[in-house]
Amino acid sequence: MSTEDVNQLRPLLWPREWSAEMIPVIPAREFGCVVMAETAPEVAAAAAQAGLRVIPINGGKLDAPEGVTVVNDGVWAKVVRARDDPTSTEAGPTGLPWIDSNGWRIQLARAQSKGKTPWVRFGPPPQEVLRAGAYQIAVADCEANGGRWVVELDAELSRGMAAGNGAARDMWQAIVQAVAFYRDRPPLREAPGAGARMGVLSDFSGENELMSHEFLNLIAREYVPVRILMKPDAPPALEGLRLVVYLDAQPMPAAWTQALSALVNSGGTLVTTRSADPKLGSGMRTVPGLEYQIRTVGQGRIAVSLEDFDDPWRVATDAHVLLGRSHDLVRQANAGSMNITYAAARDRRHARLELVSYSLQRALNPVTLTCHGQFSKAMFRSCATPAAAVPLAIEYGRTAVYLPHFTICGTVDLQA
Repeated sequence: MSTEDVNQLRPLLWPREWSAEMIPVIPAREFGCVVMAETAPEVAAAAAQAGLRVIPINGGKLDAPEGVTVVNDGVWAKVVRARDDPTSTEAGPTGLPWIDSNGWRIQLARAQSKGKTPWVRFGPPPQEVLRAGAYQIAVADCEANGGRWVVELDAELSRGMAAGNGAARDMWQAIVQAVAFYRDRPPLREAPGAGARMGVLSDFSGENELMSHEFLNLIAREYVPVRILMKPDAPPALEGLRLVVYLDAQPMPAAWTQALSALVNSGGTLVTTRSADPKLGSGMRTVPGLEYQIRTVGQGRIAVSLEDFDDPWRVATDAHVLLGRSHDLVRQANAGSMNITYAAARDRRHARLELVSYSLQRALNPVTLTCHGQFSKAMFRSCATPAAAVPLAIEYGRTAVYLPHFTICGTVDLQA
């Protein structure tokens, strides 16, 4: 299959409780394929007749089609409830309700697999009663970051659908609605994070795995898009980046040192840990509240931590401060338990904001987003509403976008 064809597939894990008679409930246009651990001939034949491709699982491993990479350690996307009080939420270091999300996993998988589409595997949490919105959030959390959830129904929902239960069929239709929303939206030919001002360089493995993975997880809660740079690869063009964080404790490869020196000389910033200090620049100074030595190199600077990195949240917030709020691509008001993913088209005249709300309820106050640059038009669509223009205003060279109320997910398309 071509890359474009693969991007249209939305996989469904075939429930064990289903027989071939359930094939008609799966809309081929929305899903395109089913994933089966044990392929029964009559089910496979019915799937093929309905226009569904069968993707096998062999020995627990999904036999992904070309152009797909599989993420097996996905999590059920949700607001995490407090352990001792299920009526309240856990607060992370951000101070906001803590969200379990697959966004950073998907973006890292895209970088590691050279742009393949990640299929993320995770099942419904056991011993939880799930509403239709929870399934829609699971779909949206993956799709908003350029991935696909291998949709997996809990046993009760699977059995209910097989029995023709009306409530179960309604929940299924809500899942189909969310899948259709993302499949049918106009394409933006760029990956999430395109247009980012901050780059993150690491090998993302071994002794560097914990710091690098947690950094990606936490910087998303700062609403800062990042471009993931793979240290084993040759340095790509770094245009558009204003700051790069080198997270690894080991010295930087020579090719990367050269590329980042050029970035810094032209006015950028390199942030690195003490053990990986490239020993460039002069005129050391400190910034109140930041535990870094700042050295001037050409028109830019290098910020070297006074101690080796040990707290991912501190590194993420410090990197945001060093980047500067003037380079924020999106700011928010009243977003609360929401993640915002930013992508810019290559022409810089179009941008897209993917919004996923994890609270399962409508926000008390309308959300306002303030975007870098000046745009003349903003189109908003949600899982429940068609595309429509929304009010915007130019304020201090930025564009404020005023969104209507929505519950689960939405997309804002901006045009200059």
